[in-house]
Amino acid sequence: MRLRDYLSSSPKGDLVSKALLVFPHQLFEEHPGLDLAPERVILVEEPLFFGDPVYEAVFHKQKLWFHRATMARYAKLLEAAQVNIDDLPSADEDPKLAATRYLGDMKTPARYVAYTHNQESFKFLMDPMLQTGVEKVSAMGYGNAINALSDNEGGVAKYFSQRFAQVTNPPLDSIREADGMTLRVALGEKPYLGQSRSKQIVVNSPVLRMSDVLKIKAQDITPWDRFDILYEPVYGNGPANERALVEAMDNVAAEVVEFAREKGGIAILTDRHVSKSHAPLPMTLAVSAINQRLIEEGLRLKVSLVVESGQISSSHHIACALGFGGSAVYPLAVRLRAEEVYKDKATEHYYKFQKAAEKALMKTMGKVGLCTVESYSGGEFFEPNFLDTNDPVFAKYLPNMRTPVGGVRFNVVAQCVADWHERALAVESDKDIPILGLFKERSEGSGHSYGTT
Repeated sequence: MRLRDYLSSSPKGDLVSKALLVFPHQLFEEHPGLDLAPERVILVEEPLFFGDPVYEAVFHKQKLWFHRATMARYAKLLEAAQVNIDDLPSADEDPKLAATRYLGDMKTPARYVAYTHNQESFKFLMDPMLQTGVEKVSAMGYGNAINALSDNEGGVAKYFSQRFAQVTNPPLDSIREADGMTLRVALGEKPYLGQSRSKQIVVNSPVLRMSDVLKIKAQDITPWDRFDILYEPVYGNGPANERALVEAMDNVAAEVVEFAREKGGIAILTDRHVSKSHAPLPMTLAVSAINQRLIEEGLRLKVSLVVESGQISSSHHIACALGFGGSAVYPLAVRLRAEEVYKDKATEHYYKFQKAAEKALMKTMGKVGLCTVESYSGGEFFEPNFLDTNDPVFAKYLPNMRTPVGGVRFNVVAQCVADWHERALAVESDKDIPILGLFKERSEGSGHSYGTT
């Protein structure tokens, strides 16, 4: 019997004659003192045992020994509770074939549009990162608060900008202090008091490769399941479309909650198989809706959310997916673009995108003074821009977001999702992918100057 189990069942009350003194490092091991059936177990904490003013040096040395023993046992506990993804056997399926697997009925250009991408998503976001391994920088930099006043651009990530470090949590230099920062993520149910129904899988980056996704699906150490973040849009009927969108997000949230309660582990949220009849749920909103539902049910630590989405085209989209509750992402459209442009060298160039995204994520973490991506995940370090957070749907799915300005309500977002999917149905080739003029002004694009926005 382990001491922490005995502690929870030992009688409460006044001290009695038969008592067993234990130290923190002994909590996770068998202890012979329990065979004596003590009436009370007392956990000796640091101030009680190490506060002697006469023998400070002696007790300090003992304190150091106990600390080392505790850390050694904690390391063993971690080792028993985790497995690194590099130690898992490779999956039988070819990652290159798996990356392009698709069961829907839309052509690739139409899928891009269904994911709310436009020509500038390639030219200014995906392509530079795929080609050079760094984000494209123009003028004084691109802050990624994406044109919130434009009716043309899709998605929800554009309504959020990254907050900077607060006074009590100073920012980090992600270049000079890189050795003190990590992108390591442990996927799966988190141990509670040393116990868990399964092990965690440790990945070295939250931006996953297809080989990582396949390893997760092939292993039997940690339970996993796939959940489609899709819905059937209703065209020409705004209220019905809003109801369909909310119902779909509530349903997938309920499915993930049930998975967390029954098994726990890794929930893969995917919009891979978007089709003519099914549009993708807005990624940022869907992730936040599922995250908040898990928190409400008290199951948040039982499951990790892996977001496989075609709606990711930049480091800002990755930050939103992680910041609103995701643990890792697989940018599906980026891989599709790599396959389309670089053919046999697609994997090599996808790794360049991964490198650029990791560097950008480190900068973002540094802005808010965080040294681990697991601290960033679910932290919601964002400022909403021109979003009416008092809207009932937003208040439900984004309860921690507050904006003093107000602006777009849920009906506008829902209509935008339906409009983009309806637009995608007419796309036959790359030439049909819209050019919105969000970065470079175009006569038929979004306005950039006073009076034309």
